[in-house]
Amino acid sequence: MPMDQNHQQHQEAWSRGTQVVANYNFEGSSPDDLPFKKGDVLTIVQPTKDPNWYKGKNESGKEGMVPATYVQKRKEVHLQAMPWYHGKISREEAEALLNDFREEGDFLVRDSVHFQGDYTLSIYFEGMVDHYRIIAKHNKLEVDGGDCLFDNLIQLVEVPQLSLVLLR
Repeated sequence: MPMDQNHQQHQEAWSRGTQVVANYNFEGSSPDDLPFKKGDVLTIVQPTKDPNWYKGKNESGKEGMVPATYVQKRKEVHLQAMPWYHGKISREEAEALLNDFREEGDFLVRDSVHFQGDYTLSIYFEGMVDHYRIIAKHNKLEVDGGDCLFDNLIQLVEVPQLSLVLLR
C-alpha cells in the first residue's frame, strides 16, 4: 500500500474488539478487503502478521481486511460533553426542562435516582414526558422493556427516531 502524507504509518497495536473509525474511504482492491466509507465504525476481529492490516468487521457483520493507516482508534467521549446528558437531576427537573421546549421527540439522559450505575431516558412525546430506565447488563445497556442492547449511551441515543422505537 503506498504511503503519502495523508496516510501515515500505523504505530499502535489493536486487540480484538477494538473499535476504529474510518478517516478515509476505502474501496479495496481484493475480494478479501472490507470496503468502508469515511466515518464508518469498524471492529477489529484479529491482528495480522502485517502490522498495517487487520481483519475487521463492519456494523452489518461483514468481515474483511482493513488497512490500519485508513482508520484510527475510536476515542472515548465523556458524557459531560454531550448536550443531552444532564447528570444527577431529578425526575421533576427533567420534566421541567423538557416541558419548557415542548418539542416532540426531545429527550435527555440523566443518572438514575433509584438505581446507582443505571440511567434514565426522559422523552417528550404526545404532550407528556415519559421516563425509561436504562439498565446496565453484562457490559451492555438496555432500555427497560426493550429488546435491543447497546455498547454505550452514545450508541443508544444515535438510534434513528429513538422516540418512535420506544413509544410506538
